[in-house]
Amino acid sequence: MGVLKTDSGLVIYADNNGDVTNGPNLKGKNVYLRIKPDLINNDTMLQYSLDGNSFVNLGKKCILSNFNYWKAVRPALYSYNLQRDAGKAFFDWFVYQHDGPLGGL
Repeated sequence: MGVLKTDSGLVIYADNNGDVTNGPNLKGKNVYLRIKPDLINNDTMLQYSLDGNSFVNLGKKCILSNFNYWKAVRPALYSYNLQRDAGKAFFDWFVYQHDGPLGGL
């Protein structure tokens, strides 16, 4: 899940094991990305928000963790380029919230 730069601009997208879902074109400077893992039902929803409050599901539920509690879901932020050695991304904020010990959810 992320933001893809295309010839027509920036688009929010998700790639779920080859099943690509495009969200809206990004018109503003900010997008909020969220993963909502459900270890009881063994699935995860990928979500985005343009305002940081209202989140929208992007694509189908996927499996990011197959009840592997030791490794579990590992969110990460990165930038890559498939066309040349160039590119950049700016990440201003990263928050990890969980419902385990000291999680506060």
